[in-house]
Amino acid sequence: MAEQIKNALNGRPVKNAINMPYVRHELMNTLAPYVRLAETLGRIGARLVNGTYGSVAISYHGEIAEKEVETVTIAAMKGLLENVFGSSVNYVNAPVVARERGIKITESKSETVEYYPNVISLTIEHDGTTRMVSGTVVGSEDRIVQIDDYHVDIAPTKNMILAIHEDRPNIIGPCCMVLGRHNINIAAMQVGRIRQGSDALMILNIDTPITDKILEEIQSVSGIKTAQQITL
Repeated sequence: MAEQIKNALNGRPVKNAINMPYVRHELMNTLAPYVRLAETLGRIGARLVNGTYGSVAISYHGEIAEKEVETVTIAAMKGLLENVFGSSVNYVNAPVVARERGIKITESKSETVEYYPNVISLTIEHDGTTRMVSGTVVGSEDRIVQIDDYHVDIAPTKNMILAIHEDRPNIIGPCCMVLGRHNINIAAMQVGRIRQGSDALMILNIDTPITDKILEEIQSVSGIKTAQQITL
């Protein structure tokens, strides 16, 4: 985590951090894990839409909604924007970068939440379509709990494959065999579906990134509708 955000979370002023909100020391233990989660959600969201944004909505649900979350929102913006603008985006200038690029950022809170004490959702509109990713913190671990309409529960890792596929047998196995033939180890897998017989979302945590050729092999598996690699 950047030194600037650590200083802010510890209640110490940050030099020239005009856009960095002051965070009281007593909020540090509550906010720090969600700053990390929000930045991860931003990075995933950026890759879902390939770095084109019209508007971004950040929603806080549960106990986190009772807190001062401006710093968490800035972390989500940083994660989202650095995919396009690189390391020049930081916790201080992320709001300015968004404003200068005409990206509308909205924030909402609700104490109502299901299944988890706290959930952060990031909804991105681009080119007339909308993508959404939600996450929570369980213990000290980030968890992705929803992507679009698909409910999942998986820890984000540096290398992931997201695939939409038909909800029927003999699809997941062949995809895993493709990775096996190329000596790509699968660390974890999660499948979520909206209802039986509808499309499903498969998330694979892999130890190493895959080439475009391997991704094309996965996309060619019968029943796979879309597949993309997410690298954080």
